[in-house]
Amino acid sequence: MRYERAWKRAKDFIGLEGVSDDFIKGNEKFIADGCSSGADVCPHSPQEIKLANALTMAAMNFGTASSFLPFICRQR
Repeated sequence: MRYERAWKRAKDFIGLEGVSDDFIKGNEKFIADGCSSGADVCPHSPQEIKLANALTMAAMNFGTASSFLPFICRQR
């Protein structure tokens, strides 16, 4: 699975310092669900935004639309 590969590479390259458990768990759930569980991950910290941007670019390089990704920040 391409997104899973991109997630692993991004974690190794960018790192997880400053990344919340919610962000990690949200991406891992998205992968476990076959990338079909919908958007439910909101990047907050600069490191999370950096990871989300890297994952978005990787997915777009795979030919996937950015709307496929799990990122959304809902108003509360």
